[in-house]
Amino acid sequence: MALPYLKQALTLHLKRFPACSDGLGEPERALLQFVQAGATTIEELMQAFWKHDPGYGYGDSQLKQLLDYLQPDLIQSTAPLKLSFFGDRVLHGLASFKPKAHWLGGVEVNKKLRFCFNNDTNSIHQIA
Repeated sequence: MALPYLKQALTLHLKRFPACSDGLGEPERALLQFVQAGATTIEELMQAFWKHDPGYGYGDSQLKQLLDYLQPDLIQSTAPLKLSFFGDRVLHGLASFKPKAHWLGGVEVNKKLRFCFNNDTNSIHQIA
């Protein structure tokens, strides 16, 4: 096979889109899970992410940017890191996060959730 990692790379890219179920991309969900599991510093959070999800290839500045994106809505901004009340509800499927506007792979993702990732079908859906 000429490009043996292409399928994995595209799958990981699609999982970065907000999930139709909770509004979180897989990297955001992973950060929430690591904080819930006890990561209290950004260094612990980064080490957990790199160990669990090396395929994304995120560096420290990308993870810091991702953390900033989640604060203060889902993770409190002050040390030690801790889920907000809303972050805990989103992680447990009791609420949905409306993503802040940003671009992802040439697609604008915003509070209208024009595109979302369906975990059941592993595909992107456009919301009318």
